[in-house]
Amino acid sequence: MILETFVINKSYNEYVDKVEEQEYKKSYFDFCSDLCNSERLSPRLIIAIVLSIITMVVAGVLAWRCNAKEHVIYRCINTFLSIVFSDIYVLYYLIYRVILKNKCF
Repeated sequence: MILETFVINKSYNEYVDKVEEQEYKKSYFDFCSDLCNSERLSPRLIIAIVLSIITMVVAGVLAWRCNAKEHVIYRCINTFLSIVFSDIYVLYYLIYRVILKNKCF
């Protein structure tokens, strides 16, 4: 989710710059539509989105398995939060669970 925030922020800044220079007069949603329809989708962006999806899935699976003995509602909330903050959760899991060897319950 962090990568998506950066992508949205970059596209919004481009939109604001074009509006200030009076190159673009439509709404932000039209700008996003034009941006997606154009061939400006770089391979870097596609790779970043794929990596983000992969880290979200990995974080969700790790959180779901690590909270196997918890109540279902807590388990779902924790899994959802780990998916939202997937980059941070995978780093936390690596340090706390793997390097420091604290096992899941």
